[in-house]
Amino acid sequence: MSQPDFEDVLRRLQGHVDRAADPATAQGKTDPAEFALPEVRGEGVGLNGKIRAVFERDKFTEFTIEARVMGRTNAELSQGILAAINGAIEDHTRKLAEAVKESGEQTEFASLQADLRDIQTQSLSAMKTYTDSMFDALGQMKRLDT
Repeated sequence: MSQPDFEDVLRRLQGHVDRAADPATAQGKTDPAEFALPEVRGEGVGLNGKIRAVFERDKFTEFTIEARVMGRTNAELSQGILAAINGAIEDHTRKLAEAVKESGEQTEFASLQADLRDIQTQSLSAMKTYTDSMFDALGQMKRLDT
């Protein structure tokens, strides 16, 4: 195998960076619908279920407060609202992670890491070849000068 030059190493590195940045393209998928995240619904409650929030995709789709809690203090009400909202986001995040894991469409980070190590080794080899040739040229110039 011939020694890789810097351009080859950089092209390979750019390809791996692109693949990591856009896994849909790396998997040959160009239509965003082909690489859509699974749809999950996250639910959270506050004040013993009297405040309820639902988070789907990228927004809250439902938010309910039972009339009975309106007599609570502002602090209690805001803590209940925060609990419901944070609970819905956490539930959504957990369910989404599980769904993605089950779908098997994960970036091959181990493979990517091995390829990047290989690229690093090749770049060091290319740099050594380049510096060796520079020292050879300097040696020849020195011999010609004397």
